[in-house]
Amino acid sequence: MNRRDFLLYSSLLPFSGIISNTAKANTHQQKILILLELAGGNDGLNTLIPYTDPYYYRARPNLAIPRDQVLPLRENMGMHPSLSPLADYWNRGELAWLQGVGYPQASRSHFKSINVWETALTSGKQSQEGWVDRYASPQRNRIDGIILDDSPGALIGKHLKTLTMDNPKTFLQQAKLIQTRQQATNNQALAHILQQQQHLNSASSTIADKLQREHRLRDEDFPRHKFGQQMKHAAKLIASNIDVPIYKVGLSGFDTHTQQKSQHSSLLHELATGLASFAQAMEKIGMWDNILIMSYSEFGRRVAENGSGGTDHGAASSLFALGGKVQGGLYGKQPSLEDLDDGDLKYNVDFRSLYATIGKHWLAQPSQVLAGFKTMNFV
Repeated sequence: MNRRDFLLYSSLLPFSGIISNTAKANTHQQKILILLELAGGNDGLNTLIPYTDPYYYRARPNLAIPRDQVLPLRENMGMHPSLSPLADYWNRGELAWLQGVGYPQASRSHFKSINVWETALTSGKQSQEGWVDRYASPQRNRIDGIILDDSPGALIGKHLKTLTMDNPKTFLQQAKLIQTRQQATNNQALAHILQQQQHLNSASSTIADKLQREHRLRDEDFPRHKFGQQMKHAAKLIASNIDVPIYKVGLSGFDTHTQQKSQHSSLLHELATGLASFAQAMEKIGMWDNILIMSYSEFGRRVAENGSGGTDHGAASSLFALGGKVQGGLYGKQPSLEDLDDGDLKYNVDFRSLYATIGKHWLAQPSQVLAGFKTMNFV
């Protein structure tokens, strides 16, 4: 093993032992959870819009979406027009909007609040164990999650076996640089590296073979923007029958302090086109009923627009769940725009209720960690 191979292989060691069994076909059509982070603090009020509320237009004389442009869902709520690619899924009852989601004494710090969402701990103590790690029951011979985003989100912890990749092709190209060597040694650390090296080469060959044999999904059916490519990679991995129950994807740029109107519109268009292309791909391969996409963001934005054409850090917000088995509709209650908490929307749904719902009704792994939170019926 030369020095370059050793250094490259060492960088892949955290993943090597967890992909040696990916040859197993996904014959049982398992349920798959896709955690979608809208990084920066998405403005839920301009995403799911109370378009009949006069206080909305008073608070946002420049940023409010004109009533005639809103995509109406019910008589008082509608979607941002850039989300039009998702309208069909709402009409089919496969898109659920979760209103007024937050947590007590919410932090307006990006770092602190995203840690709360990732760990489901609101005590103020920072944790390196995601809620999935504390909630799920990992299986010995399976990858628990694949991270296609810049951040692992909730897929961190000592029990989870996860794989991070920019895209499958890059990972496989890196794995090919590792030269398999048979070498007798009394050094236990080196022996372990050599053994795992063999597993890595075997597993990468299996993944490569599976992806090469997957011809149902075309590159041109996905948007070329970064989020669209993430969803393409997720779709192709799922279509190749790699047995992984959770994926993490993300879209950043939602910290819209200035010039929000055009920036937010562009982000929501990127989000909607990426999700729609993925949903269509899953329908094509007969997996849409096995998919649950759950969005989250560290916080919403303040109700009133600021003097720079944007909004500042807030608290409660609206999230969505999307999938073939989602029970579509509006859940929770839209917070009052008259009764605010220091300029912020008051939450009425604790975000941990969403996690408890996912665990019990989707992952089928109810946990004592979130036993005190009511589940919902959106899935």
